[in-house]
Amino acid sequence: MDPIFGTQLKSTLVRIKLVPDPSPEPDEDYFDLEEAITMAGKDPDYLARRLYDDIKSEESKPTWKVMAQLIEDPDESDVNIYDATKTLSETQFPFKEFGKITLTECPKNFFTQVEQAGFNPANVVPGWDISPDPLLQIRLFAYGDTQRYRLGVNSDQLPTNRPCSYVYSPTRRDGACNMTNYANARNYIRDSGKPPDGYYRSSLDWNGTLERFKSEINKVTEYDQCSDHYESLTEKLKKNFVTNVAASLSTAMQETQKKSLEIWNEIDPDLKQKIQTAINQRVKSNQTLARAPGVIAGAEKNHEASYLPPTAPDPSTEVVKNIFKKI
Repeated sequence: MDPIFGTQLKSTLVRIKLVPDPSPEPDEDYFDLEEAITMAGKDPDYLARRLYDDIKSEESKPTWKVMAQLIEDPDESDVNIYDATKTLSETQFPFKEFGKITLTECPKNFFTQVEQAGFNPANVVPGWDISPDPLLQIRLFAYGDTQRYRLGVNSDQLPTNRPCSYVYSPTRRDGACNMTNYANARNYIRDSGKPPDGYYRSSLDWNGTLERFKSEINKVTEYDQCSDHYESLTEKLKKNFVTNVAASLSTAMQETQKKSLEIWNEIDPDLKQKIQTAINQRVKSNQTLARAPGVIAGAEKNHEASYLPPTAPDPSTEVVKNIFKKI
């Protein structure tokens, strides 16, 4: 435990997720592929306008619960807690609500408040630390690097990005559009024998060796969570899932389709067969459509290195005529 602001704090690993409040009804509140394509043609701004309307509403402002899983001992988990592709057991690590996010105001100046916004997971408040999650580690660099390229080296000093509380950082004072002025203060922090205010030393042990390794897939357990998730879906969502996967995979090269179907077979042989059938139906529909004069439909030939996708809209979808009644 490390002292911070005179208080002894215990370090705890957490996983955080946002949950819509109230929770959506899966069979009622989600568009299927046909409804999504129809709405995209009839009203492509539907979702953006709905978000703005809900924010302005006094009754249904968009709200999310902020939930956290607390991991006191990583060794208690059956899976690697730093693997972002895995979920943690909610029995071992139950979710606890510790806050809410509510959107209460629409941007008044889109450029200043939205286009100049730069999000970076490296921006943490005192008391928070960075875990060794490899996905997080690469984003610590990539996000900041992107913002420096897009908005400038001092983009974190823009009004929409700067912290609400005062930050004393005399080591940063140069670069284009710098907005701070430390006058003749030293550009370093002297060693006075005690940590500066707000100093926090990571409680994680970062000692180790850097080595090359090749990830290996354990087919016995690797796909268990995927299979469990698929089985947890309602019949309607299972059907939508197959349709969405087939719609994307049908445009891929046959070799890619084959390798993908092998993975789906590891997850659930019945799911693999349903996806295969849906792909075959799309290919057949596309071949039929290709007979029409002036229509260029996707086709894969032995001498071609790439695959031409089918015509748009998807020939296997139909227009949902009562789309506005459904919403």
